[in-house]
Amino acid sequence: MMRLIAALFLSFVALSAFARIVPNKDPLNGVLDAELVVIAGPSLSGKPGIFRIEDVFLGDLHAGDSIDLGDFKLSVVPRYGSPEIEPINPATRILFFLQRAKNSATLWKPTYFEESYFWVQRTEDVALLKRAAERAVNLRRDWEKAAATPDPKLRVAELWPFLSLPTYGVSFLQHTESEFRIMKERPGRGRMWQPRLPGGANQFSGWSCTRRSPAPFTGHFFTTYTVDHHHSARNCFVKCITRSSSSTTHAPSSTKHSL
Repeated sequence: MMRLIAALFLSFVALSAFARIVPNKDPLNGVLDAELVVIAGPSLSGKPGIFRIEDVFLGDLHAGDSIDLGDFKLSVVPRYGSPEIEPINPATRILFFLQRAKNSATLWKPTYFEESYFWVQRTEDVALLKRAAERAVNLRRDWEKAAATPDPKLRVAELWPFLSLPTYGVSFLQHTESEFRIMKERPGRGRMWQPRLPGGANQFSGWSCTRRSPAPFTGHFFTTYTVDHHHSARNCFVKCITRSSSSTTHAPSSTKHSL
């Protein structure tokens, strides 16, 4: 019996040692670095990697334009085992947060470690993608407006809420930290605008949130939530949206219950 327990323990340790660390799927983590935010479907030609834009939320392209994502696949990366590839059907619609690929004038790649894409397999679910895109782009515009505030003291006050990791995610936190760092490094700014807690204690010593922020990766959403295997593609997206909508008032309150 003791040998069996020891063998099971060693097996568990071995599996944990080889667990894959994967990015957390959240639309907010890809929007600040995106040059293009669109909902697209497979091209009429059926050529792999080519998608036809149906809705544009950010960027210079238009509905009806084609985008080239090269060898893109709908890949679900679990913590253990091989990636799972979802099929791209005529009804598949994908919300992309994209930036130009390096050394290419035509190729696009998803932002946030090439993981910022979300999809549904039924056209009647496209409204979920639209709500997520609008929310993410609106929050980006709010952040950009806050970062452009001329007065440094007011800029800190406007940007401060975006340090909330549970509400806005790791990307907003990192970009806000970066903005604070730039403010600190400007000649003549000194530390006069560094926020302080009651009693004079610095909440983020040296303008760094590192002490409070967890690692930029968490367990994959597939392992965090129960997956309905009959509608796995739909749930891949739905679970991302309900995760973020439950922690902020910017998302529609009916999102989670309307599915």
